[in-house]
Amino acid sequence: MKKLTANFKTKKMLAFFMALVMALTAFPLYAFATVESGTNAGASGTVEGNPFTPGEPSQMFRIPNLVTLDDGTLVAQADARWNGGMDGGGNDSMVAVSTNNGATWDWQMLTYYPDNGDVFDPSSTSICDSALATDGKNVYSLSTFFPAGVALNSSSANNRPVSDKAFDSQGRLLLQRSGESGYNYYLGAFESDDASARAQIYQSNGTPVSGYTVDHDFYLYNNGSKTNETLFYSDCEFQTVKTTFLVFRTSADGGRTWSPMKLLNVKNSGEQFYGVGPGRGAALPDGTIIFGCYSWNGSESSQASSFIYSKDGGQTWQRMENVPQLMIWLPYGRWTSECQPVILDDGTVRLFMRNARPRINYIDAVWNGERYVWNGDPVSLDLDVYGNDFTITENNQYSVIPYSKQVLYNGNYYKVLIVSHANGGGTSRSNGTLTFLLMDSNNQFVAATQTQMWTGFFGYSCLTEMAGGQVAILFENVEDPAVITFSIIDDLEATSGFTIPDLARTYNVAMIKNDQQTFSVSTNESTNTNPAVASPQFEVNYSSTANTGTDSSFSGQPVMLTDALYTFTQTSNNMWYIASQGVYLTIGEDNQPSTKDRAPVKVLNPENGFFQFVDELNEALYMYRSGGNIGMFDQTTAYDAELGENSGGAPDADREGTLFRLFRPTNPGEESGDYDPVPGYKEVDRVVDGGKYLIGCDIGGSFYFLYPSYQPDNVYNHTVKGNADYVEDGFDMIVTAHQAGTTTIAVGLDTYNIEVSDFSREISGVVSYDPVIYTHAGTVANQESDIVSFGSNISDGSSEGEKITNYTVKDGFTIISIDAVDSANNQPLENTDITPQPNAEDASAGHLSGILPLANDDTYNSFESGTYATLKTTVREESTGLIWTQTDRLYVASNPVPGHVITGNRTTENEGFWAYYNLPLATYLLAEGSYGNTNLSYDYFGGRYYVGNATSLFPSDRIMSFNGNESGNAAHVSVFHDQDNNNLFKAAGVYSHYWDNNNNGSKEWFNLEDQYIDNTTIAYYYYDKSSPKNEGVTADPSDPNQFSVQISRMPVDTEYEADGNWDRSIVIGAPSGSGVRSRIEKLSGEGEIAYQEYQYGPQGKYYLPNPGDTEGLLALKRPATIQCTTTVQPNQTTSMRGIVRYQEGGEGKVSAWNDMRLTFEIRMCDKTNERTPYDQSVASVEKSTWYTTSSWNNYMNALLIRQEYLNNYTLLTTSAERDYTAQEGDTYADYFTHEGEDTIDVAYRYLEPRADFDQLQQAIEDSTPAYDNGIVLENGNNYTPDSYEALINAYENAQKIFTEPDYDTEDERNDTPGYVMTPDLGDPSAIMGPGVVDIIQSADHTDEEKDAYRLDVQERIDNLTDALRGALNGLAPAADDDVYVAAKDESEKIDMTAYEDNGAEIGQTIDTGDQAIYREYDGVNYVNLPSTSEGQAELDSHTTALLTNMNIGSGASSPQVKQFDVTYNLAVDGVEQPVTEPVEDPESTPNQGVGTRRYHYGETAHIDLTQYASDQYTVKMTVTSETGGKDATTYNAADFDYVIPILIQEDTEIKVEVYTNAVLTVKDYYGTVIGTAYIDPVDGTQVDVYGDAIRIGDVTVATVKENPKYTFTGWSVEDGSYQLTEATEISQYGSLNAGETHTFTVLSDAGTVNNRNSFATPYFNEKLNFEAPEGSVWTRVVGGQIYLASYDANFVNFSSNESVDYRAYSQSELSSLPAEIAQQISEDIPAVYGTGYFIKDESDVENNGRFTLSCDYSAPEGVTVLEAGIICSRTDDVSTDETLRKGQVGAYTVPANRIAHWNNNSTSSGTYTMTLNNSASGTYYMRAYVSYAKDYISDGEPGSISVPYVEYCERIFKCENGVVTAVN
Repeated sequence: MKKLTANFKTKKMLAFFMALVMALTAFPLYAFATVESGTNAGASGTVEGNPFTPGEPSQMFRIPNLVTLDDGTLVAQADARWNGGMDGGGNDSMVAVSTNNGATWDWQMLTYYPDNGDVFDPSSTSICDSALATDGKNVYSLSTFFPAGVALNSSSANNRPVSDKAFDSQGRLLLQRSGESGYNYYLGAFESDDASARAQIYQSNGTPVSGYTVDHDFYLYNNGSKTNETLFYSDCEFQTVKTTFLVFRTSADGGRTWSPMKLLNVKNSGEQFYGVGPGRGAALPDGTIIFGCYSWNGSESSQASSFIYSKDGGQTWQRMENVPQLMIWLPYGRWTSECQPVILDDGTVRLFMRNARPRINYIDAVWNGERYVWNGDPVSLDLDVYGNDFTITENNQYSVIPYSKQVLYNGNYYKVLIVSHANGGGTSRSNGTLTFLLMDSNNQFVAATQTQMWTGFFGYSCLTEMAGGQVAILFENVEDPAVITFSIIDDLEATSGFTIPDLARTYNVAMIKNDQQTFSVSTNESTNTNPAVASPQFEVNYSSTANTGTDSSFSGQPVMLTDALYTFTQTSNNMWYIASQGVYLTIGEDNQPSTKDRAPVKVLNPENGFFQFVDELNEALYMYRSGGNIGMFDQTTAYDAELGENSGGAPDADREGTLFRLFRPTNPGEESGDYDPVPGYKEVDRVVDGGKYLIGCDIGGSFYFLYPSYQPDNVYNHTVKGNADYVEDGFDMIVTAHQAGTTTIAVGLDTYNIEVSDFSREISGVVSYDPVIYTHAGTVANQESDIVSFGSNISDGSSEGEKITNYTVKDGFTIISIDAVDSANNQPLENTDITPQPNAEDASAGHLSGILPLANDDTYNSFESGTYATLKTTVREESTGLIWTQTDRLYVASNPVPGHVITGNRTTENEGFWAYYNLPLATYLLAEGSYGNTNLSYDYFGGRYYVGNATSLFPSDRIMSFNGNESGNAAHVSVFHDQDNNNLFKAAGVYSHYWDNNNNGSKEWFNLEDQYIDNTTIAYYYYDKSSPKNEGVTADPSDPNQFSVQISRMPVDTEYEADGNWDRSIVIGAPSGSGVRSRIEKLSGEGEIAYQEYQYGPQGKYYLPNPGDTEGLLALKRPATIQCTTTVQPNQTTSMRGIVRYQEGGEGKVSAWNDMRLTFEIRMCDKTNERTPYDQSVASVEKSTWYTTSSWNNYMNALLIRQEYLNNYTLLTTSAERDYTAQEGDTYADYFTHEGEDTIDVAYRYLEPRADFDQLQQAIEDSTPAYDNGIVLENGNNYTPDSYEALINAYENAQKIFTEPDYDTEDERNDTPGYVMTPDLGDPSAIMGPGVVDIIQSADHTDEEKDAYRLDVQERIDNLTDALRGALNGLAPAADDDVYVAAKDESEKIDMTAYEDNGAEIGQTIDTGDQAIYREYDGVNYVNLPSTSEGQAELDSHTTALLTNMNIGSGASSPQVKQFDVTYNLAVDGVEQPVTEPVEDPESTPNQGVGTRRYHYGETAHIDLTQYASDQYTVKMTVTSETGGKDATTYNAADFDYVIPILIQEDTEIKVEVYTNAVLTVKDYYGTVIGTAYIDPVDGTQVDVYGDAIRIGDVTVATVKENPKYTFTGWSVEDGSYQLTEATEISQYGSLNAGETHTFTVLSDAGTVNNRNSFATPYFNEKLNFEAPEGSVWTRVVGGQIYLASYDANFVNFSSNESVDYRAYSQSELSSLPAEIAQQISEDIPAVYGTGYFIKDESDVENNGRFTLSCDYSAPEGVTVLEAGIICSRTDDVSTDETLRKGQVGAYTVPANRIAHWNNNSTSSGTYTMTLNNSASGTYYMRAYVSYAKDYISDGEPGSISVPYVEYCERIFKCENGVVTAVN
């Protein structure tokens, strides 16, 4: 019942939750709030190497996309999958851009929503897969996108996408509103593509939803405010359909910026998923864009590929129908999915598709004029590659790109598609592979090659062709965490196997100075960036042509024989791959010698000059030489030599047809012509690895050659017939290296980056090598170890028994490369490839591997034979980056086979009890590390033994077996040499085997006292007490006299037959009474070998493992360590022999014993005397650049000869003869001492430190730019002439030494000693040899210490260096004279008359400054003061002095600044007033009393008479200045409101007369008091009025004040005498002077003259009031010439004898002013104007008229007017603009005493009239001027000084005999 209750409750709870779920899902939208917690919106950065680096910012990346733009820019895209790696759940999209071929990448987020917090979240929005396409200029991106909580894989998101469409019938995005059911809204169109543009949300009826808009990222806005919710979020008020979207974006600037997101409406209704095929799309410049896409609807079989396309650059899109199902074997499925389009040359779109079948699948589409249509059925591609079925990993994405260049294959050119894919077998995403698909002109695939490039995981990938023709790839190389790697495939030819003629290749070439290297090139036109480093020469390359054909006539098209060259590549087992243009010589197919399948071929040299080619099936290449099939290839096995097996003892019948001749191209400079059998080629008698050869034969005087073709349909396609002509075929480019440095030579499409290093840059003591390099060939049949065969492979420990050549590198250096040269002639060894293999745990140590073609044939069979290799090790010094070469001479020997002994027997009775009972061989003996005696004969010796090799010397998982009969023996005994008796491999084992079929129950092999074997040495050891490495010997580190060797018992697997009567056991020892038969003992010689017994175990029985029990068998291995003692002394040799005896056998039914004896010899020496000085010399690093060439060469020769001796273990004393000697019979002892001293010590000590020209050359190089560029710097400044001249002198002196005969070549300089070895060679304590270098290069030693060693030449070099360095460092940019020059320039503009000395002091200041500041260099004066603080301060002091002398302001201190005395007299009623104290304020001049005060030039004196401003006073004010002939000027105080401003321009007397009682007052036309006199009120005063004067007695009270406006007509009283008793006023009367009527017009609307637009008058000096809006500026136009009139908006002028037009300009109109007026305004230059005319006064009979100049001026704010007046002259010589100036000879300056100031009495503007009396006859000139001062602006900042200037009126007037004219 409880169970039932529990079930009931469970069901009720389930029902409750189901109801809850139904209730929740009834709501149309989720109610969970989205939190935007991601932090990478707008994130960007830069990374190196890989565009998508974990942690930048995502931890995982998938789905690589990659394209190349026309300019070489790489653009990559990938999914940022954060920490999840899934196909949904918050993935975002990133792009990265590289402009340097992938060295660095600038990445940025592309499509990013922060709703997942940058971690996997199944409820978030997500990108899932993208693709890129480009037309070369624009980049297009298409991404699959899921709304929040949706993804294709259920493990990636909460829900799968729905199958509903997301767009309505009009293509508008459907939206659902929160709380509503159904999609009742849509998103309108965006206003524009601008980032700020919005789209309106509408109801389905078209009504806008007020306030709701969406931006381009689909964020929702409510009344203009961003909500941080997108239409894709689950909590947004408006949401899209929860289905799959395609997001399209474009970039027009190389991926740096992108267009807004665009959602494409291409998914069909009913499709749950329609997504992009990841990787690449395709695009054309005409706007065509194509992306592969595929649909999915719930199951794998529902998938179908298609593509979408746009013909208008992505504005509109169409979709192809789905691809028809594949017609393939059903188990793989016929569906297609992820796909990539490729556009072929004819416009065909080839769509490649993923499927479960391990094949490439594709379908073609063509354009029918309106749309794309499928062209045929889909194809599943089946091609063979290297003879295997063409496969790829099942059900995995792959990338396909078209390659822009054609490849040469089978003699024809083909287009190629490149595919990247996994190829791990089955579904394994591993083994990244490139497949190259060749297409013919019909787009049919005709061939393919396939190369595995990467091991390990290989997921999705994307290829792109780079600008230089390389191919780059992005691929997933780590599955978890998901990582993407970028890689470049540089050598496509090597990768594909095809020739790519048009491929731009880059070669990095390392050369040594004076080297020459030759390259075959297509043109002799080149560019060279630095010819001084290396330069090319071109020689025509000659070749021959040959004819192709379809039959034996060979009458087809001619081809160059260079197309028929085959490259020979050697394999590890002495076979060859022979290839050309992507095809290989394979022989095996009938009549088809070449195929696309690579297979090894044996190259035989059966007789001199001829070669045979034999495949692995023993079939030889054959050509028909006669009959109707001439030139046709075939194959045959009947090719053997004279004793052919197939011809009854005669040569094989087909042998002649298998003999071919080989020809190589001629080398540069090698003569060749039509006299050669094949013109342009040389015949060879041997082949080398990497060589290129023609393969041909002579038939009837014509040569026929193998031609690369794989065509099976016409056998003659494989042959060409030579034409024996001699034609040009490209060029040989011979590059010669001149000096160290780099240069780039471009030839045709190819680029050669050449780095030349100085060969003299050698080093020693950096790399330490083991003494010997051992070589071998490779695995030999039936031999596990490859050390038994001859060959060029360097033993590197990769298999057992290989000796290893170790090396160590000193800290601070890295090995770059290792080259080998012939030790006899120092020429490079061909076909050598020595590779350093650093240790994984310590890169400063490692071992050698690679190829060294020395000791590689049976010449070196003997264990005592070897040769030498001289290694050139290139190292980089990390601290300097310099490249150095170390030279070492190592011994080279064929890898020794250790000595070993094999024995065994089998006793068998044919019948009875003994039948099939046998004693098998159980073990053998191996002298580990020894040199086996390969001198033993291969035949039986001693009648009993045979020499061979164990088939498994070093058992691991394979163990030598023994089955007791001849065919199953344990030694390799079948073939030891070839038909020419050449050794095939080395044999070092003594083998004995007894076969007995007799009924012989007990058989002992050989007795222990067999002297023959005891006297034959099986194994040798060499022990040099001084050497750290002796092969097979272990020395006691504390006592080198004690050492040991090791001889081991080795296991053998045996077969046997047994019954229960015989157990599987072996007995160690001997039958009873036979003694100790297992022992080690010394046989003979000097030294001790410790005696041992039962070294491999105690006597007695042990059980053998069962056959095949590897672990048990290996346990049988047991070493015996043999302790030895030597007494050998230095430079002596001794030897001793020992023997290891070991017996094992059986007891019981069969008594048989195997006795093994291994004799060994140890050859001992002690090279301590020779090694010690060598070790000491290489203990420290020595560099050739420190020493003279000759002394370094002597030193290196001593080292290399010593290395010969020390590294050759067969040389035991110095009495050994040396191979490389000038005199036969020389021994090493002859090279090791000199006058009783070791030659290394001598050479080391007498290394001569080289004279160091480097510092001087570097100083010259550093100084050259300054020398070449001259004294003037780029910024316009200059060096001081003193410093620059010092550089020139030092530079040229330094250059001079390099022209001297002793030093004019680098070789001579390198061999010039710069230091002595020691100051006193007789002083044994003196530092000698390389120790000097420590001193001269160490900063710890003083110059005095170094001087003790320095020779005169080095002292001279150092002095030149110091002088040049000092001059270069002393190059002093000049101080800045801009302010000084500006001040000088300004001084030329200023008014020198403002100074007492007329500027003489200023001129002297400039002269003094110029002399101190400047110095002439090359005809030009330059600043010669440096820009140091001191130099600048000195220059500035001259500037200050100049400006001080120019200053006339209130703070002026120069005594030359003009000052004037103003004398002031005030009399009241005739009584002079007392003197008062002067006041400081210059504006308050003395206003009472009598006194004199000094004023600076241009100051204004203000005469304050306001206390007399009433009717009770009569005021007369007269101003008289010093200018001769100038009338006194009277002022009407009332006109100035009784405060009269007087501009002080010269010494001035001001006289004021005030009357308070009866006076006579005389006034001029304007009411100005011009005379006063006292009237006696009682008795009266007589006043006489006659003519132009009024007098009281003899005193003239006043005379007529002349004025140009009036002609005097009389006084206000008639002429006569008057007796006056009270105050009386008399005024002068006159008639207006009339002339022609002149008009004064305002041309602008904004201004008026006398309150009108125009004013006309015939009278002179009529007042003209001009008014305009505030801020206006006025101009006047006279006679068509425009002049600046006034800075004031309101001003006064007076009429004259000419009409004038005026114009007012507002501030906004100033830009329309003429340039010269605008400049005048900008420079604050006052306006000054004067117009001249002649006034004829009829009443003035004597004067008869006056030359008059009516003047005005106007100054801007900030300018102080100092003076205004006229310049006049009386001669034509002073009548021009240049001469009629202040201070000029003959020019008279007349300041105006009275200037009318109309603007608040401001002196900034005014009018004045100047007349010349008595000017009716003669010639006179006048012009107006204004002197002014303004603050001097220095270096852009206002200064504190005021400088005087003068501005002259442009117009000069001439009066000649009363006629006035303007002369300019």
